[in-house]
Order: sequence, then C-alpha cells, then structure tokens
Amino acid sequence: MIQASIDYDAESGIASVSGAINFSSVPKLYDSGCKLLRQNAKSLVFDFSKVTSANSAALSLLLSWSRFAKKESVNLSFDGVPKDLMEFGESVGVTRLLKFSGEN
Repeated sequence: MIQASIDYDAESGIASVSGAINFSSVPKLYDSGCKLLRQNAKSLVFDFSKVTSANSAALSLLLSWSRFAKKESVNLSFDGVPKDLMEFGESVGVTRLLKFSGEN
C-alpha cells in the first residue's frame, strides 16, 4: 500500500494528496493539511486526483479540513475527489458542506 502524503506547489496554491486515505493515514494528513492551511492565509486547493484508495475516513478528513479552514478564514476547495467518495458523501448528505473546484 502506498503511504499517503501531501505535496504542496506554492506557485499554483495546490496541495496534491496521494496514496491511500484510511483510518491510519488520516491523522498525519490532517496535521499536514492544517499546517498548509495556516501557512496559506487566503486560499488553498487540495487535489485528490492521485489518491489510490479512500474510505469513509477520507470524508471525515475533508470535513475536518473545511472546519479548520473556516476557523482560519482560508478559502478552501477540493478537486479530483474520487467518484466513490463523492457518491458516499452525497448519500449521507455532507457534500453540500464542502466546496469543490469550479464552484462559486
């Protein structure tokens, strides 16, 4: 299994999340993401197009980052979220709480 990580490109303002997002990888990802949110005072995009697998813990991660970004007054959005994760989020009614790239 590929270890989950975040690679940040300061020029584009995009943080690329890769690997498997699961219950064991979320704490480290959460901490890394919060550090990026603190450092980027205005906006940040988390790109999930390189995620190899994700379970319900990933949805919790997105919600937690969104809550943290709101507290820090950072404009946060998500891009490339895996289809199955989006469908799960829609089925439990939480995707309306998240901002995805391309949305106003």
